[in-house]
Amino acid sequence: MTTRLSNRPLAQRFFRRFRRQELYTQLPNDIWVDEIFPHLSIRDIVRVRQVSRLLYELTHTPMLWKNILRTVHFPLPPLPPTERYSFDTLSSFETERLIVRGLTLDANWQSSRPGMDRHEYVSVDAYHEVLSMKMVPGGHHMLASVRDFAENRYALVLFMMNHRVHGEYPIAKTPTESKAYRIQAKYMMYEGEMGVMVAYVRREPARKEDRMANVNVSEFSDDHYIDFPVPVRYEVIVEHINLKSVSTLEDPVRAPGTREYEEYISTSEPPFRHVTSLRTTTSVDFLELAEMGGDPYIFLGKRDHEVVQKNLATKLVSRITMPALFTVAQPARAITHFRAMRVLGNQRQLLVVRTTTIVHPTPADLYLASLRESEDEDHPDEEDPMGQDPPDEEEVQDILIEEDATDQAGPAKQRMTLEIFDLPDDGKDIADFPHFYEPSIRNTFTSFSISEYIPPSTYYHPSLLRKLDQNIEMPHISIFAVMENPWELLQIQLKARRMPLHPQPDLAPGGEGEAEGAAPAPPPPPPPAEQTYFQYTMGFDPGDFTETLFRFAAPQNQKLHVFAGARRSLLMGTKMDDRTIHPVPVTFLSYADFEPPSAEDLAADERWPYDRAQHEAAAAERAWIAAAYKQRSLEYPVQPLNPPLAHVFEEGLVAAAWDEWSGRLCLVSAKDPRTLQVLDYAWGPREGESIADILLVNKGNRGAW
Repeated sequence: MTTRLSNRPLAQRFFRRFRRQELYTQLPNDIWVDEIFPHLSIRDIVRVRQVSRLLYELTHTPMLWKNILRTVHFPLPPLPPTERYSFDTLSSFETERLIVRGLTLDANWQSSRPGMDRHEYVSVDAYHEVLSMKMVPGGHHMLASVRDFAENRYALVLFMMNHRVHGEYPIAKTPTESKAYRIQAKYMMYEGEMGVMVAYVRREPARKEDRMANVNVSEFSDDHYIDFPVPVRYEVIVEHINLKSVSTLEDPVRAPGTREYEEYISTSEPPFRHVTSLRTTTSVDFLELAEMGGDPYIFLGKRDHEVVQKNLATKLVSRITMPALFTVAQPARAITHFRAMRVLGNQRQLLVVRTTTIVHPTPADLYLASLRESEDEDHPDEEDPMGQDPPDEEEVQDILIEEDATDQAGPAKQRMTLEIFDLPDDGKDIADFPHFYEPSIRNTFTSFSISEYIPPSTYYHPSLLRKLDQNIEMPHISIFAVMENPWELLQIQLKARRMPLHPQPDLAPGGEGEAEGAAPAPPPPPPPAEQTYFQYTMGFDPGDFTETLFRFAAPQNQKLHVFAGARRSLLMGTKMDDRTIHPVPVTFLSYADFEPPSAEDLAADERWPYDRAQHEAAAAERAWIAAAYKQRSLEYPVQPLNPPLAHVFEEGLVAAAWDEWSGRLCLVSAKDPRTLQVLDYAWGPREGESIADILLVNKGNRGAW
């Protein structure tokens, strides 16, 4: 691999001399595009673009940016894997925007003042009251659960979020029987067609008479345990949105909002296709879409420590029952809670986070238990006038207080475990003991979140995937745990390690054919990248994962919500005592992963030279833009977003969606629930702009570049 280095002095002398004489205009365009531009870095091309109108136009040619696309080494945001975004059909503008966003997002998110694009957000009319949202990885599409104009009428709306001309707007809608929540969405193949696979949970009264009476259980909170007024049942719905149908709806000829566009949409066939439904009377707390062996799957995580796995192609259902990890001697009890899950599709495993609290009986519990045992043993005579009822719990507690025998300990500390289960074959049930890891931290955990797992096969169209294979690397998986007393944030990263598809057998010392006293044979060369794969493990190798504990310096005055990302996570704080359905945010924070490469990371680079070359080339390509953005100190992984956003949501926040791949944040305020506020933290060109325009506009904020 080769790295483009900036030839700044040479380029400056070259163009200064040619500009004085204006001889550069006499060079054929092909010479510039085919012979000169390939030797320049992205930074040099930005400078050339500002010389003249001619060079401005030449630096917008599709071939130039597609040649750059073949050679960049830093990660790029995913694109919808359709023909519309194939290598041949990508326009110059779309190719440049893809590269620029990949170049600027990390630099901006890790800067001392992470700010939104042009310090402004875009307001998008949703035409419905938005209840919740989910961004499809890459930020091009978004699904929203909405109230459809009347009480007890709900729908699911698909938004286009990245049209080169019209920007963001709704393009398709399908009604839902009740409110859709826990929405999941990914690009997935289904029956030979690429599309957006969508899954969501809805709930309704379990009894027919309650449904006929129109009892509405949809309006209760999705995030809290609820004691419903009537028995409730849950249904998981899975639908597939064909991207070919979507591409006809993303029609640039008819402008969104016009009468022609509305008539076109109303007469078009809805792209939603029903795939499957699953019903249960147990709350579905976690939902996950995954691809394994080329087939799409849906996973349901239930409160009773059961995960249901369904192959959406064959319709075969499996169940994973998670056994308790800890047993304690009575009268103590071990209470285990299911807190988060993520399916590792490429290695057919399930990652689960659970917490266990060991509850020891108080003196009052022990005293009451002894009284009950005595009562059982003595069988007092019911006609005995001297017989007395045992004292109630309040009387016992009063006695213990007088004797100073009450338990003075604070809240019980929880034990956190990361567990990996091997997934069963389709149609089989398992209850196997997992491989697990237990961090040494004991605390009161308030929430958990895990970053997305997205297989690289769905990042791009196959023609583009072949061109970008050199910079596709499985990101780490980040697990976040928010703790109180003290107020801390724990991040555990599972490292993706490259493995050979066909491992070489180990040669035993003194084996056949080895001459006595001879030097050991050198290790065989590593296999080519296409004969390797990435795997997450939690073995005994300390390099498989890392733990980072961040303690907030200020006293805890807010409740922390984490939108987990592999590299770029968003933190939102809400008022500590706010228990309303629409909490009021007080801060939005950028969380950047500044963990330096470990010894194991460096050793992995030594083992796989092409990875080392890629990492070094990517660092060189991004060094200038990182310097322009002024990266913040390693001691400060958390930094407020600029400008502040909390004042926009003083009446509460209805919904939020974050996509770390594109740096796009969508928010809906309680004051105006029919409007999306879209904020971009990847600085990319708009139609008619370039990276030079962006940097010039923000030169005062970004320093010299």
